[in-house]
Amino acid sequence: MARQILFVCTGNTCRSPMAEAIARSELARAGATEGAFVSSSAGVAALEDEPYNLEIVDALRGAEAKIPNGKARRLTHEMLDEAEAVYVMTAGHLASVLHMAPGAAGKIRLLDPRGIDVPDPLGGGQALYSSTARTMRDMIRQRVQEWLS
Repeated sequence: MARQILFVCTGNTCRSPMAEAIARSELARAGATEGAFVSSSAGVAALEDEPYNLEIVDALRGAEAKIPNGKARRLTHEMLDEAEAVYVMTAGHLASVLHMAPGAAGKIRLLDPRGIDVPDPLGGGQALYSSTARTMRDMIRQRVQEWLS
């Protein structure tokens, strides 16, 4: 059975889909067995089916990952129940998810292993999106080592 990894941000149009795509690429690069992990994403305030921001295409290319197919999804209790691990971008997201599902506290963490928020690149231009993707790639590489150990 595949291990479910869920990434959560606000609108599920930039940070969490980038994290989802980067995680898939980094797991493959690290030699994870195909199908052993399922990476997905959602947003605490997402508008269902909103398209991903176009800037993430180039940002992911620079982070050596492919854009995930799909559109924004709003976080649900079912997603949280199915996930083995939930990675949020900010302390605010952490509080929102804990408010929604207090029983999931043991599997929810900030994406940054140092406990620092991942800033939202929305409206900041392509350079900020690309920088955010590269920074998240480094964070996810650390997380992949945890998942595989």
